[in-house]
Amino acid sequence: MGPSGKSAVYGLPWTKHEQFTRVSSESLVAKVLCKRHNEALSPLDAEAARLKEIIGRFDADFGTSAPMQDVAIVAGEDVERWMLKTLCSFVASKQAKKNELQPLDRWAAVLSGEEPWPAEWGLYLAVEDFQHDRHYRFETFTKPSGEIAFVKLPINNVKFAFAMPETPGGYKGGIFRPRYLHFKQRNVRKTLILSWQNQIHQDWLEFTRAGKTSAETPDWPTYDVKDIR
Repeated sequence: MGPSGKSAVYGLPWTKHEQFTRVSSESLVAKVLCKRHNEALSPLDAEAARLKEIIGRFDADFGTSAPMQDVAIVAGEDVERWMLKTLCSFVASKQAKKNELQPLDRWAAVLSGEEPWPAEWGLYLAVEDFQHDRHYRFETFTKPSGEIAFVKLPINNVKFAFAMPETPGGYKGGIFRPRYLHFKQRNVRKTLILSWQNQIHQDWLEFTRAGKTSAETPDWPTYDVKDIR
C-alpha cells in the first residue's frame, strides 16, 4: 500500500496475469469480528502504522547531514496480532485463492482471545538485506493442501512475516520475535525495540545503511498497472 491509500495488487483470483491493479484499500478488507471485538482491536492498526513511521523516520534522518542516535519501542504482540487481523480480513473479503479452505473461524477465535495463541505462531524477521521503501506488502504462501501457511508482510521493505507453523521450528524463514533491530550508519545507531511479554525473546539484528538509491526496489515485480475502483 502506498501513500495514496490505494494498493497495487497482483496474483489475486480476479486480477490479470502479470498486471498490477490499483484499488482502494477498503475494497480488500472485511470485518470478521463483532463490533465489540473490532473496537477492541482497532489500536492494532495504529501500532502497525507507528512501526512503519519509525522505520521511515530512521531512514530519513540517516539521509540528513547530522543524523542522531534514536530509540523507539513498539509492542510486538500488537504488531503480530495486526498481521493476523490483516490475514483474516484478506480471507473474509474473498481475496485468497482456494478461499474456502482457509480456517478463518479458528484464526478469528485466536485473534479475539477465544482460543489460546499457539506457541509458534507470530512475527518472524528474515535475515536479509533490504532496500528501504515506503510501502506495506502482503504475499501469502500455502501448504500443498491450499491452506495458507504464512504471509510475508514487509513494512518499508523490512522483511517481516507472519507464520503459523504446526510444529516447533516448523518455519525456517526468519528469527522468531526478535527484540532489537539496530539500524546503523557509520557511528550512529538507531534501535527499534519490539517489546515482548515473554522475556525469553532477546534476539537482535543489525542493519548497516550502505547508501541511498533512486532505483526501484529490486524484488518488486515490474508489471503494468491498471487503476480501478
